[in-house]
Amino acid sequence: SSTALRVGTVWACVRVFSETLGSLPFKVYRRVENGKLEDPTHPLYRLIHDSPNPAMTAMEFWKLAAQRICTHGNFYARIVMDEREVVRSLRPLDPSRMRVIRDPITELLVYVYTPQGGPSVPYLADEVLHIPGLGYDGEDNLTGLDPIAIHAQSLGLTLDAEGYASRFFANNANHGTWLYNPQTMTEPKKREFLTWFMDNFGGVKNSGKPAILDNGLELRSLPINHQQMQFIETRKYQVEEICRIFRVPPHLVQDLARSTNNNIEHQAIDFVTHTIRPWAEMIEQRINMSLFGPREGSRYFAEFNLDSILRGDAVSRAE
Repeated sequence: SSTALRVGTVWACVRVFSETLGSLPFKVYRRVENGKLEDPTHPLYRLIHDSPNPAMTAMEFWKLAAQRICTHGNFYARIVMDEREVVRSLRPLDPSRMRVIRDPITELLVYVYTPQGGPSVPYLADEVLHIPGLGYDGEDNLTGLDPIAIHAQSLGLTLDAEGYASRFFANNANHGTWLYNPQTMTEPKKREFLTWFMDNFGGVKNSGKPAILDNGLELRSLPINHQQMQFIETRKYQVEEICRIFRVPPHLVQDLARSTNNNIEHQAIDFVTHTIRPWAEMIEQRINMSLFGPREGSRYFAEFNLDSILRGDAVSRAE
Protein backbone atom coordinates (compact mmCIF):
# COMPACT_ATOMS: atom_id res chain seq x y z
CA SER A 1 0.00 0.00 0.00
CA SER A 2 2.88 2.39 0.69
CA THR A 3 4.10 1.82 -2.87
CA ALA A 4 0.65 2.53 -4.30
CA LEU A 5 0.41 5.76 -2.29
CA ARG A 6 3.44 7.05 -4.19
CA VAL A 7 1.13 7.38 -7.19
CA GLY A 8 -0.23 10.92 -7.05
CA THR A 9 -3.78 9.99 -8.05
CA VAL A 10 -3.97 7.18 -5.47
CA TRP A 11 -2.75 9.57 -2.77
CA ALA A 12 -5.30 12.18 -3.84
CA CYS A 13 -8.20 9.68 -3.94
CA VAL A 14 -7.37 8.21 -0.54
CA ARG A 15 -6.91 11.68 0.91
CA VAL A 16 -10.20 13.13 -0.38
CA PHE A 17 -12.12 10.02 0.71
CA SER A 18 -10.58 9.80 4.19
CA GLU A 19 -10.65 13.53 4.91
CA THR A 20 -14.27 13.85 3.81
CA LEU A 21 -15.40 10.91 5.93
CA GLY A 22 -13.22 11.93 8.88
CA SER A 23 -14.61 15.48 8.92
CA LEU A 24 -18.25 14.35 9.26
CA PRO A 25 -19.80 14.86 12.72
CA PHE A 26 -20.34 11.44 14.33
CA LYS A 27 -22.83 11.42 17.21
CA VAL A 28 -24.82 9.15 19.50
CA TYR A 29 -28.63 9.37 19.38
CA ARG A 30 -31.40 8.03 21.55
CA ARG A 31 -34.51 6.62 19.92
CA VAL A 32 -37.71 8.44 20.89
CA GLU A 33 -41.29 8.06 19.82
CA ASN A 34 -41.14 10.64 17.06
CA GLY A 35 -37.59 10.01 15.85
CA LYS A 36 -34.26 10.56 17.56
CA LEU A 37 -32.53 12.88 20.01
CA GLU A 38 -28.83 13.61 20.27
CA ASP A 39 -27.51 12.27 23.60
CA PRO A 40 -24.18 13.82 24.68
CA THR A 41 -24.49 12.14 28.10
CA HIS A 42 -23.98 8.65 26.74
CA PRO A 43 -20.46 7.27 27.53
CA LEU A 44 -19.80 6.47 23.87
CA TYR A 45 -20.64 9.98 22.69
CA ARG A 46 -17.28 11.43 23.74
CA LEU A 47 -15.35 8.53 22.20
CA ILE A 48 -17.14 8.70 18.85
CA HIS A 49 -17.57 12.46 18.54
CA ASP A 50 -14.54 13.90 20.33
CA SER A 51 -11.64 11.55 21.04
CA PRO A 52 -11.63 7.75 20.69
CA ASN A 53 -8.35 7.53 22.62
CA PRO A 54 -6.03 9.92 24.47
CA ALA A 55 -3.68 10.25 21.48
CA MET A 56 -6.18 10.97 18.70
CA THR A 57 -9.02 13.32 17.87
CA ALA A 58 -12.19 11.94 16.33
CA MET A 59 -11.27 13.29 12.89
CA GLU A 60 -7.81 11.72 13.04
CA PHE A 61 -9.29 8.38 14.10
CA TRP A 62 -12.04 8.14 11.48
CA LYS A 63 -9.75 9.53 8.79
CA LEU A 64 -7.30 6.74 9.60
CA ALA A 65 -10.16 4.21 9.48
CA ALA A 66 -11.14 5.36 5.98
CA GLN A 67 -7.52 5.41 4.83
CA ARG A 68 -6.88 1.83 5.94
CA ILE A 69 -10.09 0.62 4.35
CA CYS A 70 -8.87 2.15 1.07
CA THR A 71 -5.31 0.81 1.28
CA HIS A 72 -5.73 -2.49 3.18
CA GLY A 73 -9.41 -3.37 2.87
CA ASN A 74 -9.88 -3.52 6.66
CA PHE A 75 -9.73 -1.32 9.74
CA TYR A 76 -9.15 -2.76 13.22
CA ALA A 77 -9.25 -1.08 16.61
CA ARG A 78 -8.83 -2.60 20.06
CA ILE A 79 -11.90 -2.05 22.29
CA VAL A 80 -10.57 -1.17 25.73
CA MET A 81 -13.07 -1.57 28.59
CA ASP A 82 -12.91 -0.86 32.31
CA GLU A 83 -13.89 -3.24 35.11
CA ARG A 84 -17.57 -2.33 34.62
CA GLU A 85 -17.32 -3.30 30.94
CA VAL A 86 -17.78 0.31 29.81
CA VAL A 87 -15.83 1.15 26.65
CA ARG A 88 -13.07 3.60 27.54
CA SER A 89 -11.07 3.87 24.33
CA LEU A 90 -10.60 2.60 20.79
CA ARG A 91 -6.98 1.97 19.79
CA PRO A 92 -6.12 1.37 16.10
CA LEU A 93 -4.31 -1.84 15.16
CA ASP A 94 -2.10 -2.24 12.10
CA PRO A 95 -4.11 -4.31 9.56
CA SER A 96 -0.92 -5.74 8.03
CA ARG A 97 -0.19 -7.42 11.40
CA MET A 98 -3.66 -8.86 11.92
CA ARG A 99 -4.81 -12.39 11.11
CA VAL A 100 -8.48 -13.35 11.52
CA ILE A 101 -9.39 -16.99 12.12
CA ARG A 102 -12.44 -18.91 13.22
CA ASP A 103 -12.04 -21.20 16.22
CA PRO A 104 -12.85 -24.72 14.94
CA ILE A 105 -14.49 -25.70 18.26
CA THR A 106 -16.45 -22.62 19.33
CA GLU A 107 -16.77 -21.20 15.76
CA LEU A 108 -16.08 -17.77 17.24
CA LEU A 109 -13.84 -15.27 15.47
CA VAL A 110 -10.36 -14.78 16.90
CA TYR A 111 -8.20 -11.79 15.96
CA VAL A 112 -4.53 -12.71 16.22
CA TYR A 113 -2.40 -9.56 16.34
CA THR A 114 1.39 -9.63 16.10
CA PRO A 115 2.92 -6.31 17.19
CA GLN A 116 6.36 -5.34 15.94
CA GLY A 117 8.99 -7.10 18.02
CA GLY A 118 6.46 -8.84 20.26
CA PRO A 119 4.56 -12.11 20.55
CA SER A 120 1.17 -12.67 18.94
CA VAL A 121 -1.85 -11.65 21.02
CA PRO A 122 -5.29 -13.24 20.43
CA TYR A 123 -8.40 -11.08 20.84
CA LEU A 124 -12.00 -12.23 20.84
CA ALA A 125 -14.51 -10.63 18.48
CA ASP A 126 -16.01 -8.46 21.24
CA GLU A 127 -12.54 -6.98 21.92
CA VAL A 128 -11.97 -5.68 18.38
CA LEU A 129 -13.84 -3.16 16.26
CA HIS A 130 -13.48 -4.56 12.74
CA ILE A 131 -14.67 -2.56 9.73
CA PRO A 132 -14.18 -4.60 6.55
CA GLY A 133 -14.00 -3.05 3.11
CA LEU A 134 -15.71 -4.09 -0.09
CA GLY A 135 -16.44 -7.80 -0.43
CA TYR A 136 -14.84 -10.56 1.59
CA ASP A 137 -11.56 -12.40 1.19
CA GLY A 138 -11.57 -16.20 1.37
CA GLU A 139 -14.27 -18.82 1.66
CA ASP A 140 -14.99 -18.03 5.31
CA ASN A 141 -15.75 -14.35 4.64
CA LEU A 142 -13.67 -13.06 7.53
CA THR A 143 -11.89 -10.01 6.12
CA GLY A 144 -12.48 -7.39 3.45
CA LEU A 145 -10.72 -7.46 0.10
CA ASP A 146 -7.53 -5.46 -0.29
CA PRO A 147 -8.22 -2.97 -3.14
CA ILE A 148 -4.50 -2.34 -3.72
CA ALA A 149 -3.82 -6.07 -4.17
CA ILE A 150 -6.92 -6.56 -6.33
CA HIS A 151 -5.90 -3.76 -8.69
CA ALA A 152 -2.15 -4.38 -8.53
CA GLN A 153 -1.88 -4.77 -12.32
CA SER A 154 -3.61 -1.47 -13.05
CA LEU A 155 -1.61 0.39 -10.41
CA GLY A 156 1.55 -1.31 -11.65
CA LEU A 157 0.93 0.11 -15.13
CA THR A 158 0.74 3.60 -13.61
CA LEU A 159 3.97 3.06 -11.67
CA ASP A 160 5.67 1.75 -14.83
CA ALA A 161 4.53 4.79 -16.82
CA GLU A 162 5.77 7.16 -14.11
CA GLY A 163 9.03 5.22 -13.84
CA TYR A 164 9.52 5.43 -17.60
CA ALA A 165 8.92 9.18 -17.57
CA SER A 166 11.33 9.62 -14.67
CA ARG A 167 14.07 7.62 -16.38
CA PHE A 168 13.41 9.35 -19.70
CA PHE A 169 13.93 12.84 -18.29
CA ALA A 170 16.78 11.70 -16.04
CA ASN A 171 18.48 10.62 -19.26
CA ASN A 172 18.22 14.15 -20.64
CA ALA A 173 14.99 13.26 -22.50
CA ASN A 174 16.95 10.96 -24.80
CA HIS A 175 15.96 7.37 -25.47
CA GLY A 176 17.85 4.53 -27.10
CA THR A 177 21.21 6.36 -27.21
CA TRP A 178 24.21 4.20 -28.09
CA LEU A 179 27.87 4.64 -28.91
CA TYR A 180 29.35 3.26 -32.11
CA ASN A 181 33.03 2.31 -32.17
CA PRO A 182 34.56 0.83 -35.32
CA GLN A 183 37.28 -0.71 -33.20
CA THR A 184 36.89 -3.69 -30.88
CA MET A 185 36.83 -2.94 -27.13
CA THR A 186 37.18 -5.39 -24.27
CA GLU A 187 34.33 -5.69 -21.76
CA PRO A 188 36.27 -3.98 -18.91
CA LYS A 189 37.19 -1.15 -21.29
CA LYS A 190 33.55 -0.76 -22.32
CA ARG A 191 32.39 -0.51 -18.71
CA GLU A 192 35.14 1.93 -17.84
CA PHE A 193 34.36 4.15 -20.80
CA LEU A 194 30.58 4.04 -20.22
CA THR A 195 31.05 5.06 -16.57
CA TRP A 196 33.23 7.98 -17.62
CA PHE A 197 30.80 9.04 -20.33
CA MET A 198 27.70 8.97 -18.07
CA ASP A 199 29.48 10.84 -15.27
CA ASN A 200 30.50 13.62 -17.62
CA PHE A 201 27.71 13.80 -20.19
CA GLY A 202 24.70 11.81 -18.89
CA GLY A 203 21.66 12.98 -16.95
CA VAL A 204 19.87 16.29 -16.60
CA LYS A 205 22.79 17.89 -14.73
CA ASN A 206 24.90 17.61 -17.90
CA SER A 207 22.13 18.76 -20.25
CA GLY A 208 23.53 20.80 -23.16
CA LYS A 209 27.13 19.96 -22.31
CA PRO A 210 29.04 19.14 -25.52
CA ALA A 211 30.84 15.80 -25.71
CA ILE A 212 34.19 15.33 -27.42
CA LEU A 213 34.74 11.80 -28.73
CA ASP A 214 37.87 10.40 -30.34
CA ASN A 215 39.11 7.11 -31.81
CA GLY A 216 36.23 7.10 -34.30
CA LEU A 217 33.46 6.99 -31.67
CA GLU A 218 30.02 8.21 -32.77
CA LEU A 219 27.00 9.02 -30.60
CA ARG A 220 23.82 7.69 -32.18
CA SER A 221 20.23 7.50 -30.98
CA LEU A 222 17.08 5.67 -31.95
CA PRO A 223 14.03 7.84 -32.76
CA ILE A 224 11.03 7.59 -30.45
CA ASN A 225 7.51 8.86 -31.03
CA HIS A 226 5.58 9.39 -27.80
CA GLN A 227 2.50 10.30 -29.82
CA GLN A 228 2.47 6.89 -31.45
CA MET A 229 3.08 5.31 -28.05
CA GLN A 230 0.05 7.28 -26.75
CA PHE A 231 2.16 8.08 -23.71
CA ILE A 232 0.15 11.12 -22.64
CA GLU A 233 -3.14 9.31 -23.29
CA THR A 234 -1.97 6.43 -21.09
CA ARG A 235 -1.15 8.78 -18.24
CA LYS A 236 -4.57 10.45 -18.54
CA TYR A 237 -6.41 7.12 -18.73
CA GLN A 238 -4.68 5.87 -15.58
CA VAL A 239 -5.95 8.91 -13.66
CA GLU A 240 -9.49 8.00 -14.71
CA GLU A 241 -8.90 4.32 -13.91
CA ILE A 242 -7.69 5.05 -10.37
CA CYS A 243 -10.61 7.42 -9.77
CA ARG A 244 -12.89 4.61 -10.96
CA ILE A 245 -11.34 2.17 -8.46
CA PHE A 246 -11.95 4.50 -5.51
CA ARG A 247 -15.16 5.94 -6.95
CA VAL A 248 -13.91 9.51 -6.67
CA PRO A 249 -14.93 12.13 -9.27
CA PRO A 250 -11.85 13.21 -11.25
CA HIS A 251 -12.38 16.88 -10.45
CA LEU A 252 -11.71 16.13 -6.77
CA VAL A 253 -8.17 15.05 -7.69
CA GLN A 254 -7.66 18.19 -9.81
CA ASP A 255 -8.49 16.55 -13.16
CA LEU A 256 -10.87 19.09 -14.68
CA ALA A 257 -10.72 17.87 -18.29
CA ARG A 258 -14.39 16.82 -18.35
CA SER A 259 -15.76 19.10 -15.65
CA THR A 260 -17.84 22.18 -16.31
CA ASN A 261 -19.49 24.80 -14.15
CA ASN A 262 -22.80 23.04 -14.79
CA ASN A 263 -21.85 19.51 -13.76
CA ILE A 264 -19.12 19.88 -11.15
CA GLU A 265 -21.57 20.68 -8.35
CA HIS A 266 -23.68 17.63 -9.14
CA GLN A 267 -20.55 15.48 -9.30
CA ALA A 268 -19.75 16.56 -5.75
CA ILE A 269 -23.26 15.63 -4.60
CA ASP A 270 -22.97 12.30 -6.39
CA PHE A 271 -19.68 11.65 -4.55
CA VAL A 272 -21.39 12.11 -1.19
CA THR A 273 -24.45 10.08 -2.20
CA HIS A 274 -22.77 7.10 -3.83
CA THR A 275 -19.31 7.02 -2.24
CA ILE A 276 -19.34 8.56 1.24
CA ARG A 277 -22.86 7.64 2.36
CA PRO A 278 -22.56 3.84 1.87
CA TRP A 279 -19.26 3.74 3.77
CA ALA A 280 -20.69 5.94 6.52
CA GLU A 281 -23.63 3.58 6.94
CA MET A 282 -21.33 0.57 7.05
CA ILE A 283 -19.21 2.14 9.81
CA GLU A 284 -22.37 3.12 11.70
CA GLN A 285 -23.70 -0.43 11.61
CA ARG A 286 -20.38 -1.87 12.79
CA ILE A 287 -20.26 0.63 15.66
CA ASN A 288 -23.83 -0.17 16.64
CA MET A 289 -23.18 -3.92 16.50
CA SER A 290 -19.80 -3.94 18.27
CA LEU A 291 -20.10 -1.17 20.86
CA PHE A 292 -23.77 -0.92 21.81
CA GLY A 293 -24.75 -4.56 21.70
CA PRO A 294 -28.28 -5.95 21.44
CA ARG A 295 -29.55 -4.44 24.71
CA GLU A 296 -28.37 -0.85 24.27
CA GLY A 297 -28.79 -1.08 20.51
CA SER A 298 -32.55 -1.06 20.91
CA ARG A 299 -32.38 2.42 22.46
CA TYR A 300 -29.18 4.04 21.17
CA PHE A 301 -27.32 4.26 17.88
CA ALA A 302 -24.44 6.18 16.29
CA GLU A 303 -24.86 8.16 13.10
CA PHE A 304 -22.81 10.42 10.85
CA ASN A 305 -24.32 13.78 9.97
CA LEU A 306 -24.14 14.20 6.21
CA ASP A 307 -26.29 17.33 6.16
CA SER A 308 -23.24 19.61 6.13
CA ILE A 309 -22.07 18.25 2.76
CA LEU A 310 -25.32 16.90 1.27
CA ARG A 311 -27.57 19.91 0.79
CA GLY A 312 -28.28 19.82 -2.92
CA ASP A 313 -27.09 22.33 -5.48
CA ALA A 314 -27.20 26.10 -5.05
CA VAL A 315 -30.48 26.50 -6.96
CA SER A 316 -32.25 23.82 -4.93
CA ARG A 317 -31.06 25.37 -1.66
CA ALA A 318 -32.28 28.79 -2.78
CA GLU A 319 -35.70 27.41 -3.70
